[in-house]
Amino acid sequence: MIRNYFNKLDYAIGAEYYLTNEKVNREFTMNSNNFYVDEIVNLSDLGFNQRSGNYIVFKLLKKNIDTYTALIDISGRIKIPFENILFLGLKDKYATTTQYIFIKKELVDPSELINIEHSSYKLLFQGYVNRKPRKTDLIGNKFKVIIENLDDKNTCVLKNILMKIDQYGLPSYYGYQRFGVKRFNSHILGKYLVLNRIDLFLHELLYSIYPCEETESILKRIENEFDSFIIERIVYRTSSLSKAVEKVNKQLRNLLIDAYGSYLYNLLLNNIIDKHGWSSLDKDYPTIGCIDYFEEYYRNIVLVESIPENSIYLFKCWFRHGLFKPREIFLSRINNNSVLIEFKLERGFYASIVLRELFKDNLIFC
Repeated sequence: MIRNYFNKLDYAIGAEYYLTNEKVNREFTMNSNNFYVDEIVNLSDLGFNQRSGNYIVFKLLKKNIDTYTALIDISGRIKIPFENILFLGLKDKYATTTQYIFIKKELVDPSELINIEHSSYKLLFQGYVNRKPRKTDLIGNKFKVIIENLDDKNTCVLKNILMKIDQYGLPSYYGYQRFGVKRFNSHILGKYLVLNRIDLFLHELLYSIYPCEETESILKRIENEFDSFIIERIVYRTSSLSKAVEKVNKQLRNLLIDAYGSYLYNLLLNNIIDKHGWSSLDKDYPTIGCIDYFEEYYRNIVLVESIPENSIYLFKCWFRHGLFKPREIFLSRINNNSVLIEFKLERGFYASIVLRELFKDNLIFC
């Protein structure tokens, strides 16, 4: 194991450790032409059929748009509140992805069960299921990664790292995209909400500038043009700050506070490796919302983070395995210059952590 912030964003997300010090000597930036994600859902357990059921099932195919933005647009088109559209996971913006969404049958006029096409997504009617989907119905995701301009030497390095990942696994860090795409600050915003520092929350949200931001995005915020920003638009158009925060949490389903909890979990994994070694990751560990385990796992982290102990009631409690291994890893050369990696991950684990191990500082986000 290697303790190093190889990638400049490792520090931002609180991820200290790597399995190896090897890397593929080629820069890689995830985009919709080289990174593919397909959601795997246990539809049979939901009673899927194409005739009738309590919930309508759609498949959402998208690229270069985040899940929230796509679903908000869809809710406007089919005239259903965003809160009534059910989905089992967020998919990367800069990728080509497929996932399922579910809507209660009585909320949709049967005559409007038509496919929707947008410049960045397609919504395709699939059929029906009998019961409301739960997170546990999401089995995981299948990933396909295309790496171009890869010579034989770097292909061997790639194979070697993949073999070690398959043997030893990786820390189940929450990946980079959990904390934002171009502005890596979702967890910072969440921390300010936990601290009830709305002044700092607003300043970070509206005025902080990050290196990966597009110039157009920065200029729009400077000019208070927030139509294309989900959180900023809610805050800017709501007269009361407390109501604005309440709306943000409701619209994003506590995404920001959850992001901060994910950051704290990443710090916990660092502590586990520090004290007990890599192999100790191979068990379930609590999130910060698990009050009975606070003293053992999170007290020192909370002291360093300077957040009050009573704030842990704002977080959800669940257990997450500290180690993960990709399944069904396949590596193939698709032409003289390019290779294809395919693998599956169980629910909740991040392909970007696999790519982080493969590319180190050559994994580029901007």
